[in-house]
Amino acid sequence: MFSPDELKQASADAALFARQVGFAALQRAVDEALYELEDRSFDAPTAADPVFARCPSLFEHVTKDGLVRLHRGDVTDEALRGEGVFSVDGTAIYPHPMLAPARELVVELLALALDRDGRPPVPGDRD
Repeated sequence: MFSPDELKQASADAALFARQVGFAALQRAVDEALYELEDRSFDAPTAADPVFARCPSLFEHVTKDGLVRLHRGDVTDEALRGEGVFSVDGTAIYPHPMLAPARELVVELLALALDRDGRPPVPGDRD
């Protein structure tokens, strides 16, 4: 976190060194909290999750695999869909932050929901 030169300079000043140690401890606590939050984001969804607490009807869309099944009505807002966002009961729902780099994939999945009303394609299905 601090370069060797910064540590050497701070070691001569007890107050500065104490501030560096405090800052490092705070940064470590923040990092650990973020790692824990990221790990928890992969837990199975529950009705108590913030997104479902805000939009309870969305929990009805959760499959046995813990994924949210989208329906045509969820993706009709073209402006939201173009940004990789969908809407349920007037609430904008953003995908998992780890999907941010795959925005084009999310947009295509939303378009698929629009075309198929959330039904997965099956072999030989032509619509």
